[in-house]
Amino acid sequence: MVSGTGRFCAAIPPTYAGLIDSEPERPTKSKVMLWGILVGALVVAGVGIFLPRGAHTAATTAESTTTSWVPAEPTQLKRLKEHPPTTSSTVAPTPTALFDPVNNGWPKEVFTDYFDGSTPGPSWHTSQTGPPVGSGEQQCFRPDNVAEGLGSLVITARRQDAQCPKGETHPFTSGKVTTGGAGVYLPASTYVEVRAKLPRGQGLWPSVRLRHRSGTDLAEVDVMNYSHAQFPDATSQRVRVAGSPASSKTTPLRTTPGAAPGEGDWHTWGVSILPSSSGVRFTFYTDGIEAHSYVDAKPLWIDRAPADGTWDIAISLAVGGKSVGSPDDPPGVLSAAGKCAQGGTYPDACAANGIQTASFPATFDIDYVRVLTR
Repeated sequence: MVSGTGRFCAAIPPTYAGLIDSEPERPTKSKVMLWGILVGALVVAGVGIFLPRGAHTAATTAESTTTSWVPAEPTQLKRLKEHPPTTSSTVAPTPTALFDPVNNGWPKEVFTDYFDGSTPGPSWHTSQTGPPVGSGEQQCFRPDNVAEGLGSLVITARRQDAQCPKGETHPFTSGKVTTGGAGVYLPASTYVEVRAKLPRGQGLWPSVRLRHRSGTDLAEVDVMNYSHAQFPDATSQRVRVAGSPASSKTTPLRTTPGAAPGEGDWHTWGVSILPSSSGVRFTFYTDGIEAHSYVDAKPLWIDRAPADGTWDIAISLAVGGKSVGSPDDPPGVLSAAGKCAQGGTYPDACAANGIQTASFPATFDIDYVRVLTR
């Protein structure tokens, strides 16, 4: 296992940033006089009102009313200074609504990467491979499309013809990293969280998955899966386990008006995997808020991995696919699947609500990955 390199801290929402160290405006003489006039008029009209002790106090109270907020802990402020939001379109949830894994039964950090280096660290393997057979994907994964800098892991998809290792040629290149390829595996019972910014556009397929060490046919968890063509403003989180039906739910994402075309906002996705009296419970979180949960009553996968680890993490940006369409398809058309992404009549009258055309190069930015256990 890899020891933790830092502690998690939530970013201060830009909406509240100006409230720190702010001071209420002091009332002017004219404003005090105005209070006296208003009070007198109300009394004359027969309206009873409560006047605070002194018009000066009342004016100060009225003018200094702001949204109350408790600043982050010192460690959180330190994290913000070291890793400030990298775009003005960052949207953070209300701090009081966030799920805090450390204070909710996940105190031990076993793996954390804030991507502060210049290249992916030894816990990550950079894939060099073609797409899965029959997937409809159109990219070759190459190490050259994965970089680290400015506190983020950056996977870049490019429109360029390339030959994959098995000899097939595809019109796009992109990147994929895994911990399993580097021999790093996570405990069966764990909490995993990722903060990332997604590229927006039909045919772009960013994902973060946990894969069972003995094969995805036993178990696979989508910590985050994004199909822009189907759900332009929502991501899905799903668990697939042997012997049980898949459980999936899409969760809407809050976006900032005016964000650059093709670019999303920063969000967090997490999942806790915890044995219970009824089986193993998978609980998913989006932006610190519980999205849904699923109990695997017959976890056939749990004893099918060595004791030193069950899951690996796979982070990728695929291009094209049966569920996301191709960048060259008309908006809303999934040509590899022979259907419409959002309904309509295939192939000439597919709905295309909110779908953007992918532009290249497109980047999938990951701010951090952290793994906790009990």
